[in-house]
Amino acid sequence: MITQDTLREHTDRPMGLLSVLVADDHPLMREAVKGYIESAPDMTCAGTADDGASAVELALQTEPDVIVMDIQMPEKDGIQATAEILQHRPTAAVLTVTTFDQELYAVRSLQAGARGYLLKSARAEELLQAIRGVASGEVPLSPKVAEDLILEAARDSASIRRSLSRYNIPEVPERQLAVLKLLGRGYSNAEIADELFLAEDTVKKYLQRLNDRFETRDRVQLLIRAVQLGFIEP
Repeated sequence: MITQDTLREHTDRPMGLLSVLVADDHPLMREAVKGYIESAPDMTCAGTADDGASAVELALQTEPDVIVMDIQMPEKDGIQATAEILQHRPTAAVLTVTTFDQELYAVRSLQAGARGYLLKSARAEELLQAIRGVASGEVPLSPKVAEDLILEAARDSASIRRSLSRYNIPEVPERQLAVLKLLGRGYSNAEIADELFLAEDTVKKYLQRLNDRFETRDRVQLLIRAVQLGFIEP
């Protein structure tokens, strides 16, 4: 459901801030996430929706920078809503935030186009960092989700390697390989930079070079391809 208050939030929002739409059918969770966003100096809440259909309508109407999307909602679930939003706005950044930690939901959300997958057990600052991450092109994943994706990708690794035989197995320099392995542990760009004593911009350049080497588009594809080709062990 979309309310007049929601529409006023969008109309009156300050310029220059990261606008975030919150879609969650649980009132307390919805208001909590909205409160976290409004407390951040660089963000504003573009509106709230309590079902998937309203999330789609509001996302297309207000064009927020980031959509925080629950999975289990009435009318349309978050995965359906994500796919529909991205059909009309391919550049929209969707962050799935849910209680479901099974890799099936993570895979389905990411296949629908979500740029990140975070569990509701995450701390407020982790949520805000994930919102900033998807807005800037990162793909934040809970470590548990990253681990499950690796296991899923590795289950049929032999046949997957055969199906990928048309690819030349890329040569990966040692420093980029270290970045790749930390990516497989669910590390963010900032955490990788701290662990390897690199500038965060250098980590971003390494990830872009890795995407070029593996012929992938983003962190999730890179992670899965690296597991399939044996660069990351589950």
